[in-house]
Amino acid sequence: MLVAWVLHQAGALALSIARTPNPMVLEVLPASAVISIFVTSLAGFFYFRRPVVQEYSMEVLQELRKVTWPMKKMTYASTIVVLVACVLFAGILGVLDWASNWVVTFLLSL
Repeated sequence: MLVAWVLHQAGALALSIARTPNPMVLEVLPASAVISIFVTSLAGFFYFRRPVVQEYSMEVLQELRKVTWPMKKMTYASTIVVLVACVLFAGILGVLDWASNWVVTFLLSL
């Protein structure tokens, strides 16, 4: 999707530089978006048909089946710990920033 978006933006930019209108297709999408989606889909289709990519994808799926996903309660508790740690460190960094700003201001005023 990112590649399609970049291609769409590049096409729209090229059309605007050439001062050519970007016609709407079925009054829903600009032509540059339709062309970029088509090109990206076609490239993805041929890329994912390669045996190496299919083998890699199957290995990834096999590994994902082995994963032990955490329970909802554990995920909730871990999220709370991360949020508390983020707020705590943000506060510490804020205090250190304020103190260093005060020290630099004091030293520059001498």
